[in-house]
Amino acid sequence: MATAHDVLRTLSQQQPPALFVSELAARISSPLEPALAELEAARAVLVLAHEAPDRHLEGLDLRVVAAAPEGDEARAVEAAEAVWSRWLREFLATHRCE
Repeated sequence: MATAHDVLRTLSQQQPPALFVSELAARISSPLEPALAELEAARAVLVLAHEAPDRHLEGLDLRVVAAAPEGDEARAVEAAEAVWSRWLREFLATHRCE
């Protein structure tokens, strides 16, 4: 099972310190949800859910998890939104809905 330490270490290696939950899970290679719940309760990370920008993506896990150093929610929101915005720009630039 992923530990809180594994999650925080992996996020700290990112710039900004945030990843999609699915990317984080792939890098840790073990069940992630218990560690995320523990870290959220301790205000060490923030998990932001996003709506699918296209009907073909409905049902996908589009949550972004970001480190909240010293409980700094504003920095976590900024990091999570940077990751989401970059992904969304790339998606919209290449996706053509049929």
